[in-house]
Amino acid sequence: MTCKPKLHPSFTRAVKDLKRTYRNAGDDLGEAIEFLLEHPRSAPVIPKDFGARKLRVRSHDMQTGKSGGFRLIYKWQSPIVHVLFAYPKPRQSSISSQVLKELCSEAGLI
Repeated sequence: MTCKPKLHPSFTRAVKDLKRTYRNAGDDLGEAIEFLLEHPRSAPVIPKDFGARKLRVRSHDMQTGKSGGFRLIYKWQSPIVHVLFAYPKPRQSSISSQVLKELCSEAGLI
């Protein structure tokens, strides 16, 4: 299955911020998005949170594998993968329901 990506402004802003600290963030997240377009169900749905999914992404700058890399928040509505946000795991352990609601609302998904 091949999907189409829709990169929302919240994601674009997050990547711009991440690239200041993590030089390879754009490439790492770009590879993850390419993977998602072929496998949109690969990440688990975040329970009770608007059908959004959270994918673990390896960072070439952190040297900690997926567990300490980035988290990519997206929502899949076939055939579109809405890429909503990304954050580094060391800086933020999880994303709140309120933030997810704001991201989905800003993207017009709820």
